[in-house]
Amino acid sequence: MSNILFPIITLIVIALLVYVMANAKKKDDHFDEMQLIKRLNGYKLGFFVLLIELGVYAGLSAFYTDLKDRVEPSIAIFMILLVGILCFAVYCIFNEAFFAMGENTKVYSVICAAVVLINCVNAYSSISKGDFLKDGVITFDGTGNIAAAAVFAIILVCIIVKSVLVKREADE
Repeated sequence: MSNILFPIITLIVIALLVYVMANAKKKDDHFDEMQLIKRLNGYKLGFFVLLIELGVYAGLSAFYTDLKDRVEPSIAIFMILLVGILCFAVYCIFNEAFFAMGENTKVYSVICAAVVLINCVNAYSSISKGDFLKDGVITFDGTGNIAAAAVFAIILVCIIVKSVLVKREADE
């Protein structure tokens, strides 16, 4: 029973978040030209970080042939992708290009918090089952949720920090 309870609760939470986002007050949200340029720079940064990481991983895989015996290739690639996404998100958040003009950041904060919470619960269950390491190899089952939770937690912290900085600037 408990095995089916968590996915049902997760689906309910996701459905509620989608409902709230769909029924949120629609504004004339748009990106101005400077935000679009900053987003472009963020895409470039994330892309080149991704390319560099893939090159390093390919080089390590070629010269250190035991790498696949220590870490599953799927988790390595997944973490590489997450770091590229994280670079884009952090760059855009701190350059005020992540959200459109007039867009509500609280909805994204709630979504990030929900993703962190869900991934932490899944990671805990995977680790408690012993899925983190199998035969001395770091697996995707235990590590993927930890990595996703960490990335979304960092994005959430960046959103909160930027919101506090913007409020301080507005007060001055």
